[in-house]
Amino acid sequence: MNAAVRPDRDHYFGRIWRVQHKEAKPAPVPDLSKASASNLVAALEHPSKAVRFTAHRLLWENPTPEVIGMLKRPPQTKDAAPWLHRLWLLADARALPDFILNFAVGDERPEIRKNAMRIAALRTNAPNSQLKQAILKSWTTRMRACSWKPSSRSLVAGG
Repeated sequence: MNAAVRPDRDHYFGRIWRVQHKEAKPAPVPDLSKASASNLVAALEHPSKAVRFTAHRLLWENPTPEVIGMLKRPPQTKDAAPWLHRLWLLADARALPDFILNFAVGDERPEIRKNAMRIAALRTNAPNSQLKQAILKSWTTRMRACSWKPSSRSLVAGG
């Protein structure tokens, strides 16, 4: 006899139970397959992670000048996720201006600062002095441990 057998567990059929509130309302899931560029950028602020990542992938596959212009505008929410999507999409399209990166490095949210420093470390050109000062000002022990890359040595040392 197994001592771990309990009446509230199903040990024989492998069922996975989904527990949900009785009054839970599902968030509407937009169809992004034929969405316009503005709808895809707006989908980066959706509460569902799956919708945000699908919009991110579709925008990454086709970074038009119109999309780049919309991504440079700040999102309507203070949540970190839309900011992170914008940073990485602009960085991947090689269209991330220094002033946005400087702002992200100095942001009060650690997840945005950490990702901004990772993006700065991936850049092949030397960062400007304003970016170096922002990085050194916001550099914390935790962020040093999380974002240390061999290429970031020259970033912090000034090379």
